[in-house]
This record gives sequence, C-alpha cells and structure tokens, in this order.
Amino acid sequence: AAATIYGAGDMKLITWLSAAGYLTEISNLFLDIRWFQLKVAPGQPNNTVYAINSVFLLVSYIATRIVVMPWAMVTHLWPRYKDYEAMGQLTSFHVISGGCCFITLLSVAYTYILLKNGLRAFLFYGKSGAKSKEN
Repeated sequence: AAATIYGAGDMKLITWLSAAGYLTEISNLFLDIRWFQLKVAPGQPNNTVYAINSVFLLVSYIATRIVVMPWAMVTHLWPRYKDYEAMGQLTSFHVISGGCCFITLLSVAYTYILLKNGLRAFLFYGKSGAKSKEN
C-alpha cells in the first residue's frame, strides 16, 4: 500500500527511488572508518591509509548525496508530477521532494564542514591535517 501511495501507483518507481536513497549510505562506511582511525585506533593513524579513506569518503559522499539524490529527483520523481496529481497523492510527492531537497542541503552544508579547513586538512592527519578531536 505504501509503495502505491508514494510511487503514485507505480511500485517500480518507489522501489527505484528507495534504492537510490539507500545508495547514499555507502559514504557512511568511510565516515565510520575515519572516526575509528581518529577516536579508537591508538596513536596517530597511518597517513596513507587515512588519506585513501578520506578520498573515498569525499568522492562517495559528494557522488551519492549531492549528485545522485538531486539527479534521481529531477529525472525520476519530478517528471511524474501528473501521475501523483491524478492519483490524488500530491502530499506524497511534496513529502518526497521536500525530503530530498532538505537532505541535499544538509549534505552540502556537511561537505562544507568537512572541507572548511582545506582539502589538505581533510585528507591528512597530523600537524596541518585532522586532529583526533574531529567528530
């Protein structure tokens, strides 16, 4: 029933949109590894491993949360506006659209937070890089 409501009667659409949403969680793996390196691993993290993980984090975060989410909305959800309207499900359309927009804005803000000290500070641990107090 929920798939029918949120997919404007098209279960494949909402399944696809859900899968695209779950894809954004890939970056959490690298964020968790980074946290582990900074908080749990004793001593200074290996800079090479830390830098490689940081690159994966940055690329996966931007690709999935700032590119894929809006792309899915613009190419798969918004063209179906008339379907949602015909099914009397404009509330669902606006909840999905609003949620995607809000999450994308939060993701842009978090990307700024990650990079506010510069790319070098984001990529490398140490004197000019990240410190163990990072969240």
